[in-house]
Amino acid sequence: MLLFIIMVLNLGGALLPARAAEHRPLVPQPREIRYGAGQIPLRGLTIRLPADPAAQDIFAAQTLSACLAARAGVSVPISTGQNPAGRAIVLERTGAVGALALPGEQPGPDSREAYKITAKQDAIELRSSSTAGLFYGAQTMCQLVEGEDGDAVLPEVEIHDWPSLAYRGTMVDMSHGPLPTEGEVKRQLDFMARWKLNQYYFYNEASVELKGYPLLNPGGRFTQDEVGRIVAYGRERHIDVIPCLELYGHLHDLFRVEKYSGLADVAHGTEFDPRNPGVMPLLADWAKQFAQLFPSPFVHIGFDETFQIEMAAKDARGAADPATLFIRQLGDVARLFQQEGKTVMAWGDIMVKFPEVMQQLPPGGTRLAPTSNYNPTSLGTSQKSRRQKGRPGRSLIASRKRCSLSAGNLDNVG
Repeated sequence: MLLFIIMVLNLGGALLPARAAEHRPLVPQPREIRYGAGQIPLRGLTIRLPADPAAQDIFAAQTLSACLAARAGVSVPISTGQNPAGRAIVLERTGAVGALALPGEQPGPDSREAYKITAKQDAIELRSSSTAGLFYGAQTMCQLVEGEDGDAVLPEVEIHDWPSLAYRGTMVDMSHGPLPTEGEVKRQLDFMARWKLNQYYFYNEASVELKGYPLLNPGGRFTQDEVGRIVAYGRERHIDVIPCLELYGHLHDLFRVEKYSGLADVAHGTEFDPRNPGVMPLLADWAKQFAQLFPSPFVHIGFDETFQIEMAAKDARGAADPATLFIRQLGDVARLFQQEGKTVMAWGDIMVKFPEVMQQLPPGGTRLAPTSNYNPTSLGTSQKSRRQKGRPGRSLIASRKRCSLSAGNLDNVG
């Protein structure tokens, strides 16, 4: 399995006072942090939520309670409503639930994911405008704990933190090597949540069950029920599980089935033939199913490593060139997902060999960016050498302004 991670540890250049060296390092490093001289024992603390909290508020409190209890060696109760007797960590949300990152999101000190922690002898508060911010603050508070059991304490501290990037994600390849179990994917999501990542790109070529396609990778795919549980598990941890698909090439698992082999640009090949009238009805069905399975506002449609596109263009006897075939398919597939309300992303390595693709994108639109470092001269090599050269160079889209196509950018393609 291939796993690509972008983790933002200190892109904002936060300045820490000298006293920070006396305490545990925090990852990611908060943007603003000021330590006091005192310590607050964990034992005897409770966690307080406002009356009628959202499910996500409760989950943040439960996360904090579990990690504090593990360090203190005693339970840390959660209460709602009126002030309980004794010392309490107060969780306060000042805005909407705001569980997941949306298109157009921006980071900053007043952003949805920002949070503030104030820990003093007489009061401990964690505040944010969203449940995501509360959850991230809870993760930071878990890291702040020093000592074990009866010696476990929180340092006196004031923290104001926000992400350097609005989108922080991982792409996991579900189509090469053993298929991970549902439990393994959940463990990955748990790990990501600890470090405040918020997107999980679920890369698959034909490893998700699609109704009506029983011959497509039977026994080697996630069921739709499993996908639904994974999506819900990620959302609970403020991680958007985003489908990262392949809807042009990399579809040998589909075309090796005789029923679908005629949809490829060469017999039993790896890429769709955009000129075949049977392609779009199939993709329209897939798009609808994927949109229902993955409620994320984002979708990645692939379109990388189109190695057979030149052969398809030659077979057309001058009726089409590679760039035209690519743009036609890109526009058609993107519109299918736009109709489902999705923001569309795609790989852009085709412009390494066919830079004229850039000229055929809509004027003023966000441009495709190369996502592989394979040599364009390798495009005619064998399937084995292509996979060896193309795969290691794949990178994760980290900034949608630079590396993706948004819904509005594709309205006039094709």
